Amino acid sequence: MNEVSALSGLPELRRLFQTDLKAVRFPGVDGEVLAVAASRVQEALREVERAEAQLAAARALLADAEEDELARAHRALAYARVYAEDLPELHQRLQDLALPTLPALQLVEDTASAAPKRRGRPSKAKTGGAPSLFAPTLAASLDAPDLGAPDAPDTCGTRDSRDAHAEPSHLTVTPPRPPTRTIEMTESAAAT
Repeated sequence: MNEVSALSGLPELRRLFQTDLKAVRFPGVDGEVLAVAASRVQEALREVERAEAQLAAARALLADAEEDELARAHRALAYARVYAEDLPELHQRLQDLALPTLPALQLVEDTASAAPKRRGRPSKAKTGGAPSLFAPTLAASLDAPDLGAPDAPDTCGTRDSRDAHAEPSHLTVTPPRPPTRTIEMTESAAAT
């Protein structure tokens, strides 16, 4: 039986001894005796709460002191390992030492091991949306010549001699159009 359910009837019993049973006295037990006992319980409860607060503060101090000691120990070990690089026996003993990790180091290691969250919109390939206007398609890759490749087809529609054995393609290659020029005349030039 837990403490709450065991003590749940006490306030009601104290009220009864203050009201309906106020005039009734049993040997060693009456309303006054119950009230004094209740006040002693409340005083002891306050003392327990003060002690728990002091204990929590002391535990926080202990945790800070342990963390400081451990940080200094890690630093001392790192310095000692560098110092002992030319002393094989001491270096090996230092390498065999294993200190517990610092809580701050554990937090950094935990976040470093987790994959970073990607930012921005998801790509359309993952969402199954329509293909991008700039995504290469099979037809576009067949039409566009690779100008850097030595065996790229001629842009005038002729084939390289190395492609003579290849079957004719169903695609026709048209020569590129020359760029068009637009000449704008200013009013002063038009007047002359």
